[in-house]
Amino acid sequence: MGRRTGIVVNAFAVVYGAVMTVNLVWPRASFYGPAWYQQYAAVAFVPAVIIIGIVYYRTRLQTTPTAGTANLSADYTPQPSTGQL
Repeated sequence: MGRRTGIVVNAFAVVYGAVMTVNLVWPRASFYGPAWYQQYAAVAFVPAVIIIGIVYYRTRLQTTPTAGTANLSADYTPQPSTGQL
């Protein structure tokens, strides 16, 4: 699978996920119940989760070094390879 195919598949997955989110969040009395707070709880929950994720990303993940660079230091010298795996 080439790069172009991967982009198309990922774009389809993002669009499908967005459509399914709207479908699940859409307030329906037959599914969520007759009370207004039951019908609109998902409408409030989805944006709340997105906002919490953005806040977490901006505060915690951007200040933490990535796993690949966490153990590197200025005096690190790589060891010679033995040629065996």
